[in-house]
Amino acid sequence: MPARCFRSPNCPAPRRALPALALSLAASLMLAACGGGSTDEPAPASTTLSPAPVLSVSAAAPRMTIQAAAATTSTIDTSGIDTLFKQISSAFASAAACAGPGGMAAAMATQAHLDTPSTSFNGAAPVAAALCAWAADDRLWGVTLNPATPTRCSQREGVASCRVNVDLLASDGTTRRLGRQLAVTRESSGWKLLGHVDPLNINAFASAQRERRLDSGITVDRYQRGLVLAIPAARGLACARVTQTDAAGQRSTLAIFKPYDGLGVQRLSLWRTSASADAPRSMTASNGDLRIVDDVYLALPDGSAGDAIVNNLVRDSGSVRVALFADAGCSTPWAGAAGGATSNEFDVTVDGLPPLTATLAAQPWPQLTGAAALDLRRLGLNSLASATLKSAWTGTAAGFRPESAMLCVDDAHCAEGDNGRIGERALARNASVTTLTLKNRRDPVVPADFKLMSLTGRNSAGLVMLADFHTCASTTAGQPCPKGL
Repeated sequence: MPARCFRSPNCPAPRRALPALALSLAASLMLAACGGGSTDEPAPASTTLSPAPVLSVSAAAPRMTIQAAAATTSTIDTSGIDTLFKQISSAFASAAACAGPGGMAAAMATQAHLDTPSTSFNGAAPVAAALCAWAADDRLWGVTLNPATPTRCSQREGVASCRVNVDLLASDGTTRRLGRQLAVTRESSGWKLLGHVDPLNINAFASAQRERRLDSGITVDRYQRGLVLAIPAARGLACARVTQTDAAGQRSTLAIFKPYDGLGVQRLSLWRTSASADAPRSMTASNGDLRIVDDVYLALPDGSAGDAIVNNLVRDSGSVRVALFADAGCSTPWAGAAGGATSNEFDVTVDGLPPLTATLAAQPWPQLTGAAALDLRRLGLNSLASATLKSAWTGTAAGFRPESAMLCVDDAHCAEGDNGRIGERALARNASVTTLTLKNRRDPVVPADFKLMSLTGRNSAGLVMLADFHTCASTTAGQPCPKGL
């Protein structure tokens, strides 16, 4: 699992770096680098959605773009999509199966398209070869695909297209997202994988986080919810405006993103009123500043202001609209990295839906067992010492699907490579127990010091859930554990 990006205004780097192609395809829950968000920031999938985006192919290049579509109420038969992904699952059995007759290429659409951070693949054979190479590089042979979930479908001129969410299920029970913003289309021979549905492969997903202190004598919980809006940086792209349909039926700005000035920038950063850590989003392109590189997390405010953003997502069938511009003032449409894009606007599906304020506490949050909580509170480690920590929890029966566990002893230095993170491991989706191997590369840790045990996963609707369990016996009972120790 990648970075801890939903807790502190100083979230620097990823939990787990993903290879370039894996990041583009799997785009696992979080991203290769995340920035924290201000707390002053602003349905279930259906195959009958109105209005829905339409997938179209540019005449100048075999790429897909999204155009706004007229409202449609037609119901599309998606029953063959599951058969398609069974075919793709069979292709992942081995290198020979992937490359052979009836393998990955047979599952690709004629105009299939796939983007990675460095390369674009066009056509059935190149896209199939890229997927097979990715499986080989990541040693994914033998994985199976969970049933695909169509999220937005439309039909134009007799051609049906749907967006899909697909998870890879590894032999050890762990899961990985095959891709966001992927699409399938129905050709004469049946449903085929079309690939990425916008030129930038924009990713968006919802998250919810609960921080629970375990050693204060009374339960101390804090909640936060938000959106990750990851818009890749590209040549000539100077500004992106993200909008929603508000209660009055008007397009309203949700956030503005711009490229941070510096080398190695992978994604646009949230445009804020200033560069300070707690600065809220700026709604005016001409006034504001950027805080850090890859600042992609937008925290939603508590109460009705945040609930209005959630309701707007529902109104827009779980999507936001991203408009791309070539100038910092968000006024000149971006023509694409190679020029000649058919549109600078894209409807981007948000994976999951942030909970309303009234339902945050009712999410299927996992609970550590009494023995696991006691072991966490008692944990101590000398400098450079190693140990193991067994942990167990309940909650999978209620709908929480774990994906990783992690232990940190410093909230401000909990990213990949930081010495505050002393143990982590991936989890099977039905796991309720794990053993972490710990290595303390810093000063001794005593039982009264700050410790964080984090379980990350998703609920059944795709919402990313971060369940953090804190202990800090040296802090006054009844108070949350302090940040940035």
